Amino acid sequence: MNNLNKIIILFVSLTFITLSEAQVNYFSSQNISNIQGRVFSDRSASRGQLNVNSHGVGNMESYATLSPVGNFTGFYPNDLNSSQRAVNGNYGSNAVQMEGKEVGIHIHAGSSPNYTNLKTTRAEYKWPYDQKPFPWSPSETGISNPEFCLSFDAAVPVSNNMFNSINYAIAVFHITDTDTNSNFWLINRFYDSRGTFEEGIGAVDPGSQTQMVATYYDGNRYYHSLLPGSRQASGITTSGYGFYGSCISRSQLEEIIDDLNQTNFNVSNDPDNYRINGFNIGGELNMKNSTQHQGHLSMRLKNINVYSR
Repeated sequence: MNNLNKIIILFVSLTFITLSEAQVNYFSSQNISNIQGRVFSDRSASRGQLNVNSHGVGNMESYATLSPVGNFTGFYPNDLNSSQRAVNGNYGSNAVQMEGKEVGIHIHAGSSPNYTNLKTTRAEYKWPYDQKPFPWSPSETGISNPEFCLSFDAAVPVSNNMFNSINYAIAVFHITDTDTNSNFWLINRFYDSRGTFEEGIGAVDPGSQTQMVATYYDGNRYYHSLLPGSRQASGITTSGYGFYGSCISRSQLEEIIDDLNQTNFNVSNDPDNYRINGFNIGGELNMKNSTQHQGHLSMRLKNINVYSR
């Protein structure tokens, strides 16, 4: 082999290494063959696998329903016994689905207990304690100026906000500033029955006592930037899948940090210190203004990817 060929091979090898280091993957949807052990109701879910976690909708952990939940979600699994769980066998009751890389969620306030005004069901992943990523850290990612990204496909085919329920679909990260040990939720809406959206520092979540930060899928946001081809947030239901994706740069995280500190939240100014504990994507019904505790929301999602680049 002459020296010219050696130089060419070396150049190609270095180019491959550079490209392979340009993205650090933290999560990608894997095929799921059985939903058993992946549904958690009103309790903390396990780490290291994609689960469905619900609050305020009743116990969906063990009842294998053969009801056609797909009439609401648009997702029709091949094996209903191994892919569907519900609060009971009644048609239209709260139910979840998992098969392959797809998740279906049906939230029905009428079949839920009345002890809480918030009905929520979400696909959720929590990293094991020793694997939680620091996605904005150059030393952790090997990327000089990393941005943190989430993408997925979703459809919200059914939303009925009868009796003034507020129905919405969200993608959420739980983030910790490891310097001050302060936590906050970053909540990114892609559907809201009211058709209105906002960005900024929100209230403290009454359940977890955690600060909330709100944004939404739009092309002109301070807190994140849409990936090419991403849908924008809407108040209109969609029967077919759409792609949603966005990234948060270090400078955009600094915008969030600055806004948090203006509310006396007092967190670190260094993006290197911020860790992601987990994420969830799903739907909620807020019944605080509902007179009859009614309303329902159905959705499905697939192809979730979380990474730094």
